[in-house]
Amino acid sequence: MTTTVQYCIDAVERLPDSEGIHLRGWLLGQSPLHCLVFEQQDGRAHTIFIDQNRPDLQIAFPHILHAQNSGFCAILDIKNSDTQGHLWLGFQSGVWARIPVSFAERTPITIQIQPEQWIHSDALPEAINEAVKRSDDLEEQFRLSFAAGRKLTLRLDLINKCNLRCVFCHYSKDDVFFRPAKNISPEQFKAIYQSLAPLVGDIMLSCADEPLASKNFSEILAYLRNGNPRLVIKFCTNAMLMTALIRRVLVQQQVNQILFSFDGVAKTTLESIRKGSKFERVVGNIFALKHLRDRVGTGRPDFVFNYVMMVQNLHESVAFVNIAKSLGASAIDYRHIVEAYTGFPLSAEQLSNQPARFNYYRERILEEGRRLGVNIYIPPPFSTENTWFPPGNEPVASMADFDAAIQSTSDSLEEAPTSLSKIVSAVPEFLPSETTTNVFCDRPFSEITIRNQNEVLPCPWYQTPLGRLEESAKLSDIFFGTAFSSLRQDMRQHKPGPGCIHCPIVEKKLPTNIHMSDA
Repeated sequence: MTTTVQYCIDAVERLPDSEGIHLRGWLLGQSPLHCLVFEQQDGRAHTIFIDQNRPDLQIAFPHILHAQNSGFCAILDIKNSDTQGHLWLGFQSGVWARIPVSFAERTPITIQIQPEQWIHSDALPEAINEAVKRSDDLEEQFRLSFAAGRKLTLRLDLINKCNLRCVFCHYSKDDVFFRPAKNISPEQFKAIYQSLAPLVGDIMLSCADEPLASKNFSEILAYLRNGNPRLVIKFCTNAMLMTALIRRVLVQQQVNQILFSFDGVAKTTLESIRKGSKFERVVGNIFALKHLRDRVGTGRPDFVFNYVMMVQNLHESVAFVNIAKSLGASAIDYRHIVEAYTGFPLSAEQLSNQPARFNYYRERILEEGRRLGVNIYIPPPFSTENTWFPPGNEPVASMADFDAAIQSTSDSLEEAPTSLSKIVSAVPEFLPSETTTNVFCDRPFSEITIRNQNEVLPCPWYQTPLGRLEESAKLSDIFFGTAFSSLRQDMRQHKPGPGCIHCPIVEKKLPTNIHMSDA
């Protein structure tokens, strides 16, 4: 049987202080590959790892179902003169083919493989067989992906305190809210971060606590930005502690994104959910930061709003798109309540009790997002045959409290300090991190969360720690250690890990896809 394959070498980069090269490209056949090996002219063989995520190929070749998983990469210990040889193609059907290749070529190559060129697996040279065995070491493939430029997301808290007692949060419990404060010092932060710093492309300085409550926030932020101008820095806040001084620091250090927790249009709604908050201060602080950001002209920080949907505030969810737009948001992340602790008291507030009502408001939220040019993250609709329309007694959302808060803030906005006016462009960001395809969940491959300043997890919702900082000298040893490796193996077998119980993404309480506005 004659078959056609196409391949392209996208990049061949010499690694610093090394004889090796980083190779990237793609290869498409009429059927998927299970293995790819580069054979030098002297017969030495090198494993090339395939199944890299390439959405661009799916767009270019929509008729080939496996196109999106047809990228490849490798770290090859070869010299410049060794960039010609042969590629051995192992197809999932069990047969092999050998085609010539030159890494100097940068345009797509099309090759037809004739029936007489097929090679059975039992006839492979020994060097190729050894390379095939190495390709089965998936953890080695994973390690090499970092040498090839893969980046991690690191999530951690700088303090174990919050200034609010939100009704759905563990801080509503006295034993949590009144526990002694534990600040991570700049020295402790550096010790935690240092071993993984070269691998981190994205850092979130909050998981379950309020980062602006940390007395070391500004110093740690400066350390991160000075150490890596391209690091993507984010954090989540309720905005109550975002003073004028903090706002200037956020713009000066070019924080990439801030996620604001904001769950209502009316003052009474927000303050009854985010207990301890003051509607006017939250609105004023965010609007003042927007004003400062716009005066400096950097476009940073980017604003995303987190809106926790409940029975009591769902009627305000559509009008909230207007508030977010006025406050400079690029997106709103609508999400269902997540049970944060044992004895969760708000089951009656969960919208699974009112599926048709949620579906109604969901459609209006998306319509308003498109109209105003605000991107929307929102969970999928509930499966129900019932329909719902607002009855006569459905509460009506009013913007009066917001308008009053904006007017009050506008009268006292500060000017951009001279030191900030010199910032003329945003800090460049990394391209989106590479994801691992054909797995149950990508987070054990792409993220690390540190909970309670000690427990190391693959995500904020995982139940069982995979390591503890107090027991390991390096965070990197935990990430590349046995427990993380075992969980990644589970994910490759398309099954959840033992700590994935009650995952809000699996239960569809959190969105995973964004609905882009037309703007």
